[in-house]
Amino acid sequence: MGNTRYVFDPRPEVADWIDDNIESWTVFCYDSIYRVQKKQYVNNVNRLANIMAFCLIGMIILCLTLLPGIIMLMYIVFMVTGICFIIMGFLVFTLELRSNRHGRRK
Repeated sequence: MGNTRYVFDPRPEVADWIDDNIESWTVFCYDSIYRVQKKQYVNNVNRLANIMAFCLIGMIILCLTLLPGIIMLMYIVFMVTGICFIIMGFLVFTLELRSNRHGRRK
């Protein structure tokens, strides 16, 4: 018995379109797979960059506490906000790594 794992049996109207518009079905499939994989990679990098941006924003806000002559209330607000951003960034980052390690990310 042959390997029928990747057999594609198109409907007649789809088969006609494929015959008219695509030179090589194999090349088309490989190109499509490459585009999907590249898009998935870019989406993963963007997701991780956004998570790291939370930590960076928190660090910038924490740097604002070093301004001379800052009001005590503003100092507390900057400190709490910066720490919250950093903790949230690291928490989301660790959860993202954990979900990727167990293969839950689609």
